[in-house]
Amino acid sequence: MKPITIGCIRLSDTTEIREQALDALLQNHPNARLLVGVNDEMELAFAACVLRKRAAFPQMEVCGVLACETIANNWSEETRDLFFCIMEQCVRKAMLTTEEGEDNVLIQ
Repeated sequence: MKPITIGCIRLSDTTEIREQALDALLQNHPNARLLVGVNDEMELAFAACVLRKRAAFPQMEVCGVLACETIANNWSEETRDLFFCIMEQCVRKAMLTTEEGEDNVLIQ
């Protein structure tokens, strides 16, 4: 079964708006599989927000999208530690790629 997109939360919105959008999405789709990017500090902060929601929505699946090496090489130690903390809590990990694979997110 191919996953479908049920919602997209703009990271450019304020933290409060992002949290409200996430709550609405999870209330309508509590079994959602959420892909959380971790390429920059804004994405890392949102990924942490998603993981905090796990207590209220335990059936959701959080899939962490692995950071591009070229971006991760420029992270501070604090950002790198946050990345590993978030990825440890994700049920699945995915890599953005143009090739098919079980844990790959295809870019077309």
